[in-house]
Amino acid sequence: MRSLPPLPTAKEMPALLIFAEDATIKMGWLARLEHIFPRHRIIIMKGSHHFPQIYDSAAVASAIQSWWDEEIAS
Repeated sequence: MRSLPPLPTAKEMPALLIFAEDATIKMGWLARLEHIFPRHRIIIMKGSHHFPQIYDSAAVASAIQSWWDEEIAS
């Protein structure tokens, strides 16, 4: 039986970290995720409260599309 190649680790994977401009950044979540995903891009959604995907879904979708085009599709 042929074995599969090993899966990439989180450190090898590109990541898009989207954060609202709220207390979660002060609680250290951003720094923790930066450590887990060294190949990351950070987007902080200003004025979007705790759920940027709800309060500013168009901006989140645009950020994901731009990141995908630049990081994954190229």
